Parts: sequence; C-alpha cells; structure tokens
Amino acid sequence: MLNQKEFRKALIDELEKTGHKVKETTSMKNNGEKEGIVLLDNQSPYSPLFYFDPLYQQYLQGYPILSIIQMMERQAKANNHILPQFPVINALDYSRMRADLCICMVNTATNGPLLEKVPHKTYGDFSAILYWILPPDGDARILINQKILEGINRDFDVLFADAYANMLGRFELRNMEEVLCEMLADEMGKNADDPAITKMVHQTHAGVEMYVLTNKMHCYGASAMCYPQEMQKAADMLKGDYVIIPSSLHELILLPFRKDQSLEVIREIIHEVNQEKVSPEEQLSGEVYVYSSRAKAILRGNEYLQREQIIQEDARNREARERSREDGRTFD
Repeated sequence: MLNQKEFRKALIDELEKTGHKVKETTSMKNNGEKEGIVLLDNQSPYSPLFYFDPLYQQYLQGYPILSIIQMMERQAKANNHILPQFPVINALDYSRMRADLCICMVNTATNGPLLEKVPHKTYGDFSAILYWILPPDGDARILINQKILEGINRDFDVLFADAYANMLGRFELRNMEEVLCEMLADEMGKNADDPAITKMVHQTHAGVEMYVLTNKMHCYGASAMCYPQEMQKAADMLKGDYVIIPSSLHELILLPFRKDQSLEVIREIIHEVNQEKVSPEEQLSGEVYVYSSRAKAILRGNEYLQREQIIQEDARNREARERSREDGRTFD
C-alpha cells in the first residue's frame, strides 16, 4: 500500500505513460488549500481538475491506479461535453451567470489567504464570497475572483446584489426531527412518515427543540446570516432569541435560547462534531452565536451574555430607584 506521496508520484507517472499531459496545482479553498492535478488537453480549452485526497481515498478503498485513471478520463470526457455550454467568460456572458450566482459565508479568521485574493463583504466574524453554480446539477462551481470580474467588466457590488436577490424567499426553517426522518428514510428506501422511522428519530431527539436553517438548494445555506429578514423571521417562529450553531457552509442549526443552557457545552459539541463529522473545507466556525431579537443582530455567545447581564442590571437599578421614590413619598 502506497503512502500519499508515493501514490501521487505513481499516479502522475501512469498518467504520463498513457499519453496525458499533467500539471500539479494548488487551489485556495475554505479553511485552507487543496492540492490537485490538471489534465491538459490540446484539443479542448477545458482542463479538468482532480484533487489528490479523494483520489487517494479511492486507492485506499482498493481501486487500482489504472482504474482511477479510467475514472478520471470518463469524468474529463463528461466535462468536455457539458462545459462548452459555458463559453469563456466575457462581458456578453454575464446575463447567463447572474441567475446562478450564490453567496457563500466563510470564516474570516481561517481564510486570510483566500480573502486576500477574492472580493468579499464582511459580516462580523464571517465574510461573504460568491460562486457561480453551474447548472444543471450544481456540482460544478466557479469561485468569483478579481480576474473574472475583469473578464465580465462588472463591479463586485453588482454581482453581490444579483446573488443576494437570487436567494430572497428561498430559505427554509425546518424542525430537525423532520430533516432526520427524511435523511433516514432516504438511506432505508422508505417514506419519511414511516411510523418506525418517526419513532426512532423521536426517541433519540425527544425533548430537544432544534431547527435547521438553509436554502432550498441546500447549498451554501449558511448565507442566511447576511439576510436580516430571514434571521428575524426565525426569531418570530422560535418566539425569541436563539442559539446559532454554524454547523457548515450549507446550513445553520438553531436552538431557542434558554437561560439554563451552557453555551460552553454547546461550543465543545461544535468542536467535537467538526473534528469527527465535518470535512475542513465544509466547516464554518467552532464558535457559538446567539441571535438577539432585541438588537436584531448576531452576537458571539459571550458577548450576548454580557449584554443581557448589563440589561438585567439596568432593569434592577431602575426598579430599585422606583422603589426608593415610592418609599420617599410614603414618609412625606
């Protein structure tokens, strides 16, 4: 069994033996970089990119290197069939892009190198970048960088406004039990309302009031954070302030805020889930946040608690002053 470095060399050697021209590359991704390989084809303007990590995982699962190369060739052929529908980007093509632009929220602190090269807008601890989601299935995505803006002769604010408009009215807040029932039913090939499935999910989540906020595409749904009306709508539905667990780029998990909750425990759960369940490039944050319906803002957990403490102290002081005035009138 080859290690990653050995696999990488063997894969490139075999590709070159079979007549492929290859180029190693590094792509900026959420929370870091990903190394990959580009297959160059003189007869096509499109060069498919394959990341080494998933190719190596296929190797570890038992696929021979030659089988992996055949898979790469099939995918490259399929891409060459689809991508000609999207010609080289120029000013005339923006009308084809605008309906498929999407906002993606990333963590500002963990994406410094990416944000130095990509236009974005900042929202607290997060930054909003843009992707062009290629139809029909949305699996192919193009990050909007400065070079693309220059190619289409458009300002970033114009693209951002169009991307923002694309998602208006397309977010949904759903009960976690309902979402889990659908996921489990899909895995088992049954209906989501199957009594056995609903009973199983209810038993494991009984007493836990939890919701999922995402968009109807289930792609970059955490961008709901830059839609104030969506965050306030969630507060109206949950009847007050709520905890935000930024579980991934694609969704937010919401819990109605309770005074007996430990935000530190929730933070520990986020770190555990990130380490065990969420790939680094899908992770959004390890922090816990709270939406304040009073401030109509997303606050870090500690900041929210400090503000609430100040508000409560001010209320107690006002009550004390009122009682003092009442006592004074009593003895006049």
